[in-house]
Amino acid sequence: IDACAKARPSYPELALKLLDDMKQKGIALTEYSYNSAIHACGKAGLIEEVDRLMNEMKISGCEQNEITYSASMTKGTGKRVLGDMKLAGLNIDSQAYGAAIKHEDSSGSAQLLKESSKIGFTPTIEAYNAALSSAAKGENLNLAKDMLRKMRLEGITPNLKSYSSVLLACSKKGDTEEALSLYEQMAEQNVAPDTMAMNHIISTSVRAKKTDIAMSFFEAMLAKGPAPNKHTYTVIMGLFSKSFEKVIQLLRHMEKMSIDADEITYKVALKSCANSWDFAAAKNALVLLKEMRDKGMEVDQREVD
Repeated sequence: IDACAKARPSYPELALKLLDDMKQKGIALTEYSYNSAIHACGKAGLIEEVDRLMNEMKISGCEQNEITYSASMTKGTGKRVLGDMKLAGLNIDSQAYGAAIKHEDSSGSAQLLKESSKIGFTPTIEAYNAALSSAAKGENLNLAKDMLRKMRLEGITPNLKSYSSVLLACSKKGDTEEALSLYEQMAEQNVAPDTMAMNHIISTSVRAKKTDIAMSFFEAMLAKGPAPNKHTYTVIMGLFSKSFEKVIQLLRHMEKMSIDADEITYKVALKSCANSWDFAAAKNALVLLKEMRDKGMEVDQREVD
């Protein structure tokens, strides 16, 4: 059951089956058994199963401790579970706050960070990174920037994951100025960007229609790394929606780099051919459609038309 919980993704169905098998065979369930099953269900977001197991555990007389409650957290339940822990008279430490922050949205995680600081806990970098990730997913760039500032004030040095989250928030807003500023800060602190971070900068530039900046970062990746991936090429192809020759060139370069194009990449290439409205583009489109079929990709009739 513990292995089911630790797997990525978790295997909640198997964990529950093993728990039932133990019951049928008369094997006594311990808090460890329940905690592992709860963790597996929590990671999968199965709130109803988590609540059922928590109730069953209480009825059976198994002790519910800090580990139990932390394992029960699912998306959007961090604050609620902390409240339940307080009612149960359990010790709430920085680790519990960190787990709760990880499972809250941008406003909830920011509130918990503030609350933990007020009661004397210095949030860990993991807690800050979880909150930054929530802010980025919620497209709250201002909140992400504020969290990054607070990290530094508390003497916590942002790492690659920290910067990558704020860069993701930049890409959703198209804030090229902020993205470039973060890139400079990373260089000053010797934090080397990975492919994902570079992709965020490129996506930011594309959204802001800063073609020259997007291309300069793409060319830098080709020259000295980190190596571009499928997403990098697909985003760059989008810059040339009316130049099918350039898009086909990028697609073939992907193949040379042993990067497999997916359906999204092919559809971007097909769109560039459709926008060109000439015989050569039509011929290339037919080649692309054949490649898609040969690779087992689904081809929509509208794409053929």
